[in-house]
Amino acid sequence: MEESYKKAFDVVCHIVENDVLNKLKVVKLANLRNVYVSELENTKHANPDYRSEKLKHKLEVHEHEPFKDKLSFCDMGNFRSDIIFSSSIDVNSAVKQAFLLGATDVIEQTGKNLRQFIMDAYSRSPDLKWPPDPSDLPTAEDVLPDVLQKLLSCIITGKMNPTSTKSHRLVQSIAQDICRAATGGSWKLRKHLLICLTLRHLFRSEKLITFMNRMGHCESYSFALELETALAESAIESSTQLSNQIIRSPLGPSLFHSQFDKF
Repeated sequence: MEESYKKAFDVVCHIVENDVLNKLKVVKLANLRNVYVSELENTKHANPDYRSEKLKHKLEVHEHEPFKDKLSFCDMGNFRSDIIFSSSIDVNSAVKQAFLLGATDVIEQTGKNLRQFIMDAYSRSPDLKWPPDPSDLPTAEDVLPDVLQKLLSCIITGKMNPTSTKSHRLVQSIAQDICRAATGGSWKLRKHLLICLTLRHLFRSEKLITFMNRMGHCESYSFALELETALAESAIESSTQLSNQIIRSPLGPSLFHSQFDKF
C-alpha cells in the first residue's frame, strides 16, 4: 500500500515541479487530487474518497528540496478548492491566472453539456423518410435543443428569446449548423436539405454546392443527386398516368375526364 501511494504521489510531485515551479503555472488542488486518485485506481489500493486536504498536507510537509518554501496555497471559495502556485510570483498574478483557469473550466463544462443535449435530441429525432417530402421535414423548433436556442439568442440579442424575425431566423440557422456539425453530418436537418436542392435547381453547380457543404450550410452534391434519383424513382413507382398532386381517394363521388391536350 505504501508503495502504491508513493508512486501516485510521485506523479503529483512531477506535475507540481514541472508546471508550478518551472513553468510558473497555477493549478487547482482538486485537479491534482484527481490525478492522485486516478493513479491509485491502477493499483489494488484504489481510494476514490481520498480528500484534497490530505494531499495538500503531504505537499506542505514534503521533504523534497525543490518544494521547500517554494509552494503557496490560496483558498478560492468559487472554485471549492485551493490553488497552488509558485512563491516566486505575487498573489495578484496567481489569482488572475486562477480566474482564467476557472473560465476555461466553465467553457469546457458548458460545451460538454450542450453537446450532450444535442446528442440526446438527435437520438430522439424521427428517422428521415426516404425520399423525404418537404412536409416530412420537421421545423427547427420541433427538434433542436431548447437550451442551445436560448444560448444563441443570448449571444446574438442579449435576451433568452429572439426579439425579431431576423434574430429568430439567425438562431434557427446557426443552431441547425451546430447540430449537424456535432453529429458529423448524420443529423439531416431541414435547412441543409432544402438549401442543397434549391442550389441544385437554380444553378446546377457542383462547385457551389460543394463550397456551401464544406462551410456546413447544406448537404453534399452527391446527396442531392441521390435524393433527386430517389424522388424520380418514387414518382415512377407510385403512378403510371396520374400526377402525384391528384387526390386518389376522394371522400365523395367524383368524375375525372381527360383529353389528350387538356384536363
